[in-house]
Amino acid sequence: MRNFSNLVGLFVLGMFTLVVTTGCPQSKEPTTKTPPVDTAPNTPDKSPSSPGPTDATPPAEESTPKPPKEENPKPVEPTTPVDVDPAPEMPETTVKVDLSAMPKVVWKPTVMLSDTHGKTCKINMGEQFPEMTLKGVDGEEHKLSDLLGKKMTVVVFWNKENPYALEQFQRLGREVADRYPGWGIKVVAVNVGDEAEEVEQLAKGQQVDFPVLIDVDSEAMKNIAEDILPRTYLLDEKGRVLWFDIEYSRSTSRELRNAIGYQFRGRAA
Repeated sequence: MRNFSNLVGLFVLGMFTLVVTTGCPQSKEPTTKTPPVDTAPNTPDKSPSSPGPTDATPPAEESTPKPPKEENPKPVEPTTPVDVDPAPEMPETTVKVDLSAMPKVVWKPTVMLSDTHGKTCKINMGEQFPEMTLKGVDGEEHKLSDLLGKKMTVVVFWNKENPYALEQFQRLGREVADRYPGWGIKVVAVNVGDEAEEVEQLAKGQQVDFPVLIDVDSEAMKNIAEDILPRTYLLDEKGRVLWFDIEYSRSTSRELRNAIGYQFRGRAA
């Protein structure tokens, strides 16, 4: 019994010594674990059961592919046919063409004649001009078809007795021959009924640089018309009548410029 009491005393002494040397044990606070930070982007849950975010950007609409452009698009054909002949090609020339010689506004040429004047005409618009071979003031024989311009030809029938006819002959140079240099337009003046010597002197006095033919007996004129001079004809490169007029006035000069301008500008528009 005494030995048991000694053992209890030793155990109590040992525990006291242990407390003194180490101190009382402190209670430990429970440690709260910090949840890991999610570094992934805020991607909406694609699960059908999870509602998507309200501020999510809707997906961009797919653009409809456009058809490729044609390299050589075809022009749209007009639905209303245009009743004009195809325009002639512009003259090939090294001479600088002055467009100011052409009227800015042109219209389709027409021929307005009285019944009296109309009955004297044997050749009308669109018809082939008759061939003629006449002697010129140079003393040589000339065929009209050999004198045609590459684009157009102005043929004027005149005489010295009619003052308007003589005036037109005198103005042919500056109104036509000198006005359209390099355009492929030629002038031919045909005198009707005068003596060859008189016509030669008139041509020399005017210093003309275009052919002047002489129809002494009016035989060539009879195939064109009856009486009434002067007469002005505009022919194409093949000798077809594009326009004509009887007598001469400022109106005749204006209509002639329009008819020429129409072939180059109006029909090409």
